[in-house]
Amino acid sequence: MSKLISHKPFSCFVNTGLYNNFYAKRIRKEIAKIEAGGIYINIETTNACNADCLMCPHSKMKRAVGTMKEEVFKKIVDSVVESGIEVKEFVLSGFGEPFADKNILERIAYVKSKGPFFVKLFSNASLLDKNRVHKVFESGLDEIVISFNGITKEIYEQVMKLPYEKSLENTLLLIKERKRRFESGREGSLAQVLKPKIVLSCVRLEKNKDEVRKFNEYWKGKADEILKPIPENWSGNMDQKSPWKYDFKKKMWPCRGMWDSLDFTWDGRVILCCRDYDGAVIIGDISKSSVKEILQKKRELGVKQLEKGDYSDAKICFNCDTMGKNAISYW
Repeated sequence: MSKLISHKPFSCFVNTGLYNNFYAKRIRKEIAKIEAGGIYINIETTNACNADCLMCPHSKMKRAVGTMKEEVFKKIVDSVVESGIEVKEFVLSGFGEPFADKNILERIAYVKSKGPFFVKLFSNASLLDKNRVHKVFESGLDEIVISFNGITKEIYEQVMKLPYEKSLENTLLLIKERKRRFESGREGSLAQVLKPKIVLSCVRLEKNKDEVRKFNEYWKGKADEILKPIPENWSGNMDQKSPWKYDFKKKMWPCRGMWDSLDFTWDGRVILCCRDYDGAVIIGDISKSSVKEILQKKRELGVKQLEKGDYSDAKICFNCDTMGKNAISYW
């Protein structure tokens, strides 16, 4: 076990033989639990987006905009299956609107055809229509999180730069269609007709702070779950205008994401994490390595951070305000 990171007020005890032996066991035990719990496979099938949300770094993104080729997508999924790695979720979303990918529903179905995988999307719902809503149910999608960052037309459009009426109509259509299928009983078992789980999300900002309570009131009973996340600083690249902020104290604990997730960009590369919107840190490439090999490389980088406090290969971590909630702490 290499030297552990020193933190006050106990730094005088750090790196003694007794200290290292004691904490080495705790660290290995915690990492083993994370690894045994499986990983998240996040696949950005496109980084094209029709919205321009105030809290999103998409407008700052410098990497090329594109859509994943079918052979790249299938290679990722097939490599995951071949690896035998336990998968928590396939999330077919990244720094784009998934329905901007015309093949997104067929891609969901492809993942589902490979095993009993849980598949999830994050969407603004503005590109849905009646035909696509019906296909959502046919695809086997397990969960959709709809970003709806305002309850009135004025605030919603200021935050997201999308047509309020269209997004609302599509979201309600999805909810209505699931209810219709449930009541008709055409889809079979209860578990089947309750899919996908429909979650409504409203990021808490200065602009919409007076609508947070109304958001709850409107969507309660319609959505299965309501989320009100705090906006992130995207590794220090965005100064979010929000009364709610993460308690960022810049303690460098290795992030659990180094062990439990892989994030693929539309061109098949693996970036450090879902906050690395511009691909500042590339872990691997599916055209050159298998999923198992890429995951091993990422976990080795995590061990380097944990044991040596060395973040030289992942400098974007230094200003990430979500390190606190995602970190592996051995205290």
